[in-house]
Amino acid sequence: MKKIVSPFNAAAAAYFFLLIVYLAAASFPQYRVWGLNLWAYFPESVPWALFGGGVLVIVGLFLFRHRYREHEDETTRGMSGAVYWIVTGGLVATLTLLFYFWRARTHFLGDGYTVLALLADPEPLVKTREIGEAMLHIWVKQLFGRGEPAALNSFQSISIGAGVAYLVSLVMFARALFEQNRDRILFFLGLASCGYLYNFFGYVENYSAFVVMVSLYCLTGLLVARGRAPRWSVLPMVGLAVLFHIFGVALIPSAVYLLIADTRWCRRVGRWSTGTRWLLAAVLSAAMMAVFLHFYYNYFYFRFAIVPLLPDRFTVEGYHLFSLPHLIDFGNLLLLLVPSLPIALVLLFFSPLKELARQREYRYLLLVVASCCGAVFVFDPKLGMPRDWDLFSFVGPPLALACFYFVLDAKVRSRRYVAIALMMTVLGFLMLFPRAISQTSPDLSVTWFNNYTALDKTRNMYGRTLLKKFYDNRGDVKASEREYQRYVTDYPEFTLNRQGLALKKEGKCVEAIALFRKAIDLHPTFVASYANMGMCYGTLHQSDSAIAYLRIASGMNPYNWIVWNNLATAYYLKGDYSQAERCLLAAHKYGPDRLDPLVGLVQLYKRTNDLDNWLKYLNLLVARTDAPLIALTELAEYHLSHRRLAEASVLYRRAIPLGLDSAYLAVLRREFPQLGL
Repeated sequence: MKKIVSPFNAAAAAYFFLLIVYLAAASFPQYRVWGLNLWAYFPESVPWALFGGGVLVIVGLFLFRHRYREHEDETTRGMSGAVYWIVTGGLVATLTLLFYFWRARTHFLGDGYTVLALLADPEPLVKTREIGEAMLHIWVKQLFGRGEPAALNSFQSISIGAGVAYLVSLVMFARALFEQNRDRILFFLGLASCGYLYNFFGYVENYSAFVVMVSLYCLTGLLVARGRAPRWSVLPMVGLAVLFHIFGVALIPSAVYLLIADTRWCRRVGRWSTGTRWLLAAVLSAAMMAVFLHFYYNYFYFRFAIVPLLPDRFTVEGYHLFSLPHLIDFGNLLLLLVPSLPIALVLLFFSPLKELARQREYRYLLLVVASCCGAVFVFDPKLGMPRDWDLFSFVGPPLALACFYFVLDAKVRSRRYVAIALMMTVLGFLMLFPRAISQTSPDLSVTWFNNYTALDKTRNMYGRTLLKKFYDNRGDVKASEREYQRYVTDYPEFTLNRQGLALKKEGKCVEAIALFRKAIDLHPTFVASYANMGMCYGTLHQSDSAIAYLRIASGMNPYNWIVWNNLATAYYLKGDYSQAERCLLAAHKYGPDRLDPLVGLVQLYKRTNDLDNWLKYLNLLVARTDAPLIALTELAEYHLSHRRLAEASVLYRRAIPLGLDSAYLAVLRREFPQLGL
């Protein structure tokens, strides 16, 4: 094959084939080719124009192929250092302007409208899994004021700022990784053309800074692998990535490799027999599997975070780990993030793979790509991967780095590598820019959103409400009502759940449970029906069943304070006070402004004679303006018993308007006139 087809011709064939695929996919926006049909949402002439532009690029490369000077001595710089800074500075400025002027005007691709509402709340919810990025958005929002406009400014400022930081980092790392300025610019362009850069076009989600941290780690790790940076320099990068999102743990295996590679301990292990090394690998794998199974079967939140290996009672629309839709989604995601991936794969056939496998930088790149791809493959896209692409976009930077470093590496590149790198870059921009432009048009965005939600209808039950909110914000009453009617028609489980709630309020819990079960049969992950069924079983004093369904609901929606509070009640009635305490603390964490969790904690600690915690949460409860009468009187009596009359008097005065018992008040006035009641 190597003698018949050159690497350039093979890459050009792959490039042309991809152009044809993208053009063809533009005719099928309703099918599961969401990573390929990005041109489908424009007028028919646009895909043909983009296809024609892509063809002109390859024709130009063939016509002028003899003018390339790719065989020049590797020690030449190709251009002066000043030119490099001028060119890259101009590219950074141009892309920054595009980030701003093509920033998203609608927020349907991911879960943008939901996170906007959460950040706009006076006490925004901070999810532990993304605490770093969440706190960053909260801090920046304070600069813009309050409400959703301030939240939007926060998201878009961080998104664009992260993009600028990414581009500047590319300029610096390209200079450190390559000797020739031409290669540096090609590297910069390649990594600036990939699909994950859409996170930087004013995109509203909590992943833009995380993607930058993953990129910085990957680039730093490559320098470490080449011996151009100290090993420890990857540690702060991994730490920051994990802080910004828990998916940063996917970087740990490659970081461990960099820390131990070519060390004395590693060489000692390398001298072990093959059988011993296989035994060690088996023991480690068994330990990891044991930990995985423990969390999978004991923690519903972890279980629901993983795509089921085989269909089970929670499987939605037959979507499991090796189902065809999941495999297709995974392929779509990789092509969405790195459109030129097939070209790099084709070039592998012309490369000395055994020689590459012995080099530390390629072992590192393979490990970081494999661990990130593995994480993306096993974790469940809650919104469906077409809309949850942003959550999984962190796999893009390591994959793009591996592709473009491989093409530009002086040790393995072909003689026509400049043309190949340009083809890969052009392909990236042909997919990235139309995607960014489409999100500046509400009509295009709505069409895109409807197609994506149709691909994963059940998963997007809650997402469909965002479109109604969009029309409400625009004042389009007819469109809003039309969308609501479509929603009710498309999701009969919504009506069943609502009817079940009505029966529950009437005390007909048995009949309500039957309706909730029907809703779950239609929608196996319909969290509202699980939660409501648990409440019904609690009303029927069937604590075990109540706990079982409420645990499922808390696993599906771990940030809902009502579910945690109801689960705590079920544990409390069963007499399991330690679990009740854990659930009440979670309810208070996720609903810090809610009254019920505090009341529950006070009652629990009073029941268990935990005076310190009882007093702590009773003071928190009484500090609220809506403190209940019983809390005021309990704390007043505590102060009275310790002869703190002034504090007791203040609390009693607050309690009187709330209906303090007149006989009780008369006794207080008679026995403690100094209270002044």
